[in-house]
This record gives sequence, structure tokens and C-alpha cells, in this order.
Amino acid sequence: MPLWFDPIENLGTSAMTMAFPVKNRASLKHFKEGESVSVTFDKVNGKPTVVDMQRK
Repeated sequence: MPLWFDPIENLGTSAMTMAFPVKNRASLKHFKEGESVSVTFDKVNGKPTVVDMQRK
């Protein structure tokens, strides 16, 4: 799932769009493209993975 995000200062990243795997892809049906969301990441099989997503 591609996510656009603001700079993350403590990680030294700039604003960008990056694709991340989603633990429960069925949950994506509740969201529309372009919607503002807050996400929670966890490592799944060693990869940062979206494990929860909420509307802002």
C-alpha cells in the first residue's frame, strides 16, 4: 500500500511516498484512496508492515 508521509525527523527522512505491506489487506476496503490516515507499524517477517490504520 503506498503511503505519503511528512518528514520523520528522528529517522532523518524527508517527505515521500513509499509502499508498505499490510497485515490485513481486507481492512483496506474501509478506506478510499487519498484519505488521511494514521497508521501503526510493526515488523512482520523483518519488514515494516501496516498493522493498524485509522482515519484522521
